[in-house]
Amino acid sequence: MFKETIDSIIRLDLCPLRENKQGNDYYEPKLRELGKVEEKFSRNYIIEFNAPEVSAKVRYYRKLIDNTITTELNDFFSKTNSNTLALFYRKSIFGLVQTSLKEIREIIITNNLDLDALFISRDYSGALYINENTYIYHYLVLALIRFYMEFQQHFIDYIEESKQRTIDSFFVEILQWKKSDYVNITLIPTLEITPVNEVKKDKKVNDDVVLSFIYTKLQTDSQNINTLFSELKQHNAIPKEEPITEFKHLFSGVKVEKPITWIGKKSDLSYLFKQLVNEYKVLEIPKGKTIWDVVDACFVDKNGEPFGVNVLRKQKNPIKTLFDIKHFAYLMS
Repeated sequence: MFKETIDSIIRLDLCPLRENKQGNDYYEPKLRELGKVEEKFSRNYIIEFNAPEVSAKVRYYRKLIDNTITTELNDFFSKTNSNTLALFYRKSIFGLVQTSLKEIREIIITNNLDLDALFISRDYSGALYINENTYIYHYLVLALIRFYMEFQQHFIDYIEESKQRTIDSFFVEILQWKKSDYVNITLIPTLEITPVNEVKKDKKVNDDVVLSFIYTKLQTDSQNINTLFSELKQHNAIPKEEPITEFKHLFSGVKVEKPITWIGKKSDLSYLFKQLVNEYKVLEIPKGKTIWDVVDACFVDKNGEPFGVNVLRKQKNPIKTLFDIKHFAYLMS
């Protein structure tokens, strides 16, 4: 199914280059039908691709690509548990990714699908067809590279160092172009967090100090924090340059030294933590504090200023982003 879908996007029935008159009215229902395939593994890499989603068509293809790759990785990781199988699949996966990237390279060059132009353009309507295909094919490039890197990282102990690939090697050796400064694939750093209940009891904490939330699944499902972090970045709720190490501290019950910058809507931030604390009950609030005391200590606006406890408390539930925020909260459950 994986190969068939990727091949179809590149050159067969799902090829977005096939010019048609289908607009948002056609792709919005198809987008809803897709749903979202949840990852059943601990993600190691994040795609940073904040190009403007110029239509429902690009949102549909992005989700289709994500679902296809997640399904394949879920399948691989559930059935591959030996050195021999890992090495066998590594060779075949690399071959598939390499062939696909070379084909996409020719498509991008032939059709002049300039990614940098998409990021700097101020008028997307005049060249919608080009912008859509630029988005789709360049995102597919990053998704395929991340697909291989996730597999490699999962079985890194089985793969000889001389056969391990780097992200740069895909761009330099296979695509033969410089990666755009606007996009990236980054390895999520591993951070060991000591929960607050393991901190020495003789260490006094000032009553004025606001500690972060305590994630109740920190010891068993800490990878959920990585997934939430990735989703918030992809939806432009937090800046792409925000480090995950600081984000993880928000869920460890310790003093937050560096708050996270929130560039999304205040109502989204407020509703997200209401869901996490009240609905899914996966976050505990430090003794003597309210949910809004903690959120206000953990996040600042784009100017580096606190939102204010009363401002956060009085936010109404979002409308357009309601289901997205519900999904983000669900990822932590």
